[in-house]
Amino acid sequence: MRAAAEPPLGDPKAHQQRGALTLLNGRIYIGYGGLFGDCGNYIGSVVSLTTAGAGRTSYAVPTTREAGIWGTAGGVVDGDHLLYAVGNGESTTTYDGSDSVLALSAALQRTDFFAPADWATQNAGDADLGSMSPALVGQYVYADGKAGIGYVLRHDNLGGVGGQVSQLNNGCQAFGSSAVSGTTVFLPCTTGPRAVTIAADGTARELWRAATSVPAAGSPVIGGGAVWVVDYNGGVLYALNPSTGAARLVRKNKPATGSDACRSWTRNSDSWGMAMEIPSPAK
Repeated sequence: MRAAAEPPLGDPKAHQQRGALTLLNGRIYIGYGGLFGDCGNYIGSVVSLTTAGAGRTSYAVPTTREAGIWGTAGGVVDGDHLLYAVGNGESTTTYDGSDSVLALSAALQRTDFFAPADWATQNAGDADLGSMSPALVGQYVYADGKAGIGYVLRHDNLGGVGGQVSQLNNGCQAFGSSAVSGTTVFLPCTTGPRAVTIAADGTARELWRAATSVPAAGSPVIGGGAVWVVDYNGGVLYALNPSTGAARLVRKNKPATGSDACRSWTRNSDSWGMAMEIPSPAK
């Protein structure tokens, strides 16, 4: 099957589809943002088609330019609707739907939203929420982005402008997608992974931040009793203790050497687990 799925507004050449696709009730949802440097006339949007390629619908952020939807996890399914993070828009005066968490119905109608009270300042400084897809954590949604501020929202009432349940000013500039286990969310901070736990009343507290010896800024995943995160610059895959953030296994990238290329594992003396060395591709 092949079907057109162009963004509804702006110059198609100025758009980029970066986030993961989302499947919900027989429909595919595709988020669009802009190119590196925010150049050109792009407007953040979501396009949907059935899995047979029919029934095209779309939503566009009501801004004059920008407001990209580019979080790598794509749309987050919450019941019968989807949550998206939206980047900075062009406006710094009248609110334009940017720098937000959106709730969209399956028919791509906006049903709810959240934006920080200082959205205009964040828009002006390119310090928005669009860089990390929102995370469902129990009854709450956790949103973080470029400003180093995490926001706890009610999933059934996102709060509009400035309506968060609580916020955590912990300096985590988050890019990518998070991982969630129970009431704990593991964040892709630019300075290394961190864990934040959310109490029943919506209060957020930082549980741990990885040591500076774990310079991994990739999106974390959970499996086998560990939090796995990649240092994509150094080619190292770390396995972290979910309770403390201590590295259980560490391995650095080196050129592949035949059958021994993937056999080297290093166990930290004060922890347990494994870390895998990722061989460089042959040239």
